[in-house]
Amino acid sequence: MKEKILHLLKENEKNFISGQGISENLGVSRTAIWKYINVLKEDGYEIESVSKKGYRLISSPDLLSFEELSENLHTKYIGKNIMYFQTIDSTNNKAKELALDGYPNGTIIISEEQTLGRGRLGRNFVSPKHKGIWLSIILRPDINPMNVPKVTQIGAAAVIKTLDELDIKAHVKWPNDIVLNNKKICGILTEMSGELNKVNYVVMGIGINVNIDVEELPKELRDTATSISYEVGRYIKEKSLSVIY
Repeated sequence: MKEKILHLLKENEKNFISGQGISENLGVSRTAIWKYINVLKEDGYEIESVSKKGYRLISSPDLLSFEELSENLHTKYIGKNIMYFQTIDSTNNKAKELALDGYPNGTIIISEEQTLGRGRLGRNFVSPKHKGIWLSIILRPDINPMNVPKVTQIGAAAVIKTLDELDIKAHVKWPNDIVLNNKKICGILTEMSGELNKVNYVVMGIGINVNIDVEELPKELRDTATSISYEVGRYIKEKSLSVIY
């Protein structure tokens, strides 16, 4: 219901829509509408409430939630189911857990922060809150396990394509890094569960340093890693990058 109310507000962006109008459109009480509006405000949406006029959406937060991403996703499977978290230990860990529980192909687990983000070989992956895109995708491809490395290549190509559309020229550093000005801005961690000739599931984790300050990186990484905003000299809306899928 929250998503439907937000959709109506966005359809009438900058204009007031009455509580009664929302109530009649969605078939719920005005009290329920008021409660959902307050939840949206708590989520960071700036909504003006005026007696006898109703509600008006002023601005939306730069969040990676289902409400913000779904309207820009034009995919058949990817992102039709999005699990959104403010904080999580590891999106890959959660994705593997959900994959075992039978969550469908294309499910995305995305968080504003990871406390135990992982890279290849178990290395720590710094993932501060609201500073990047930290997500994992559950995939159930009908391919031979030997071909799973190609999934990483496809993910890297998708990131490169999106950056290119923003006039940011990055390239892939084999096997799983994306670099800008010869410094790492993105890592991809692909994990698989399978049998001899069958893939049960693939989890592709993608971590993109979007707006991290270089000082936030461990000292030992500052010569080899960076963020997109630092390299291009401007703030990057995370939502503009997260619709690559």
